Amino acid sequence: MVDEQLLIVQSSGPVRVRLAQASDLSGLQALGVGFISEGNPHRQVMQQSELTPALMQYLQAQPFQTELWMAQAYPEAPLEPLEIQPFLRSLRGQPFLFSMLGALDGIEDPERFPVGDHWPLSCLDRERAFCLLLERLRRLWQEGYPDAEMRLALMADYASRLRQLNSHSFSCWDGSTLYAYSDGSPARGLACIQLEGTQFSLPELGIPLEITADETVTISLVGTATLLGQGATLIENGQLCSFVRGALADSCDPVRLWG
Repeated sequence: MVDEQLLIVQSSGPVRVRLAQASDLSGLQALGVGFISEGNPHRQVMQQSELTPALMQYLQAQPFQTELWMAQAYPEAPLEPLEIQPFLRSLRGQPFLFSMLGALDGIEDPERFPVGDHWPLSCLDRERAFCLLLERLRRLWQEGYPDAEMRLALMADYASRLRQLNSHSFSCWDGSTLYAYSDGSPARGLACIQLEGTQFSLPELGIPLEITADETVTISLVGTATLLGQGATLIENGQLCSFVRGALADSCDPVRLWG
């Protein structure tokens, strides 16, 4: 693995996601995992020294049921554990998971990209991008949770603003919808795979997974195209997609809608 890899599992019902028993993560320097189980957010970050056999056994026997699971793998070690994605924060009691590939030079400008009270804990421009998104959501979220159309419009506006800075891809889970924006590049471009059933063995993935469910579920696998392989459907350059309950719900191009 040369570049960072992103992998997300979203399903129509509860599933158990675990690393395949034959998983070899010796080439990784860090791994971050975030998921939602019974409405509760969880986040685990591990650097190479922590990828021990005992921890691997835990990840391979994941006891939690989830409808949203997100992981990011690092071939080079981040400086600090708090720099490992996905990032997890809450807004008005709603958990948000966020992950980004690429760099955003200039996002530190507080006038162009105000983050309000959502200050980043690290020095990463990626975390600042997440804080910017939360601040824009906070402004929109005045009376009641914005509907799906309004949230998609905000994500499209957000992607358009960040596109001015640099090429990037990002994903965000807002409690009910997964958003994925792709720059279409070989290193950072995203893709998706649609599955249906109760048991899925995916040893060919860059992060080998086994997924099981008690009942038939629909699953969307979203991640870096190089990780998902040739059988995946590419998310086109500049396209923003939304996924609900394991299925593609909508898509649009980034467009600036607000000043």
